[in-house]
Amino acid sequence: MTENQNLPDFDIGDHFNVLTRTISQNLRLFALIAVVAAACNVGASLAFGGASFAYGLISSIVYVLLGPVAIMSAYDAHLGRTLRTGDYFNISIRLFFYALIVLVVQAVLISLGLFLLIVPGLYIAAMLYVTLPALVIERQGFSAFGRSLELSKGYRWPIVLVALVVFLLMMMVAFVWDLLVGISQLSGLPIVGPALEAFSSAFLVLIPTISSALVYWRLVEHKEGRSLTDIADVFA
Repeated sequence: MTENQNLPDFDIGDHFNVLTRTISQNLRLFALIAVVAAACNVGASLAFGGASFAYGLISSIVYVLLGPVAIMSAYDAHLGRTLRTGDYFNISIRLFFYALIVLVVQAVLISLGLFLLIVPGLYIAAMLYVTLPALVIERQGFSAFGRSLELSKGYRWPIVLVALVVFLLMMMVAFVWDLLVGISQLSGLPIVGPALEAFSSAFLVLIPTISSALVYWRLVEHKEGRSLTDIADVFA
């Protein structure tokens, strides 16, 4: 049920069918992106120590760059286009400052909402769910916040459900990886456990990011009649 009966329904089941298909059919691509992020984090941990300021800074930079790259990769992969990972990173670097602020503001507002009451936090998450894709595609800086509010209006409760299911999916993936990390510790190789943990963390970030990209596509399609091809042509 949407907040505006004049809008087409948001098909949550279809969203997760597309999400799982996009990830599974392009698993090597997303695994490679996660490996690159994990390698940077492990390297920083070995060089500076996992509790150092330098490690925290490098890790934060890696995760901020990861979001736009994942969004653009997901769109082109879903369309069957040639992937241009280098171009994605270049665009992500140019958007770094805005993406950093967007992610920090999202995290703060959602955390405040969850701290006060769970439901307001989830609703805030739904309102801001497509802020990063709007930034990456429309390149309007901090106007991406207003764009997310505009696009999500009428679909916020379905997006709340999407966010909840994505969270549960991430917990399942994290549980499996925790088992693998535990098994790897029996190998006697001290680097294996931290490497798997870094890979798991990076891959887990990709799931909600890809989900937000697909939600953005559907909202723009429902409200403005733009196709995924139209959206992806922006960075082609």
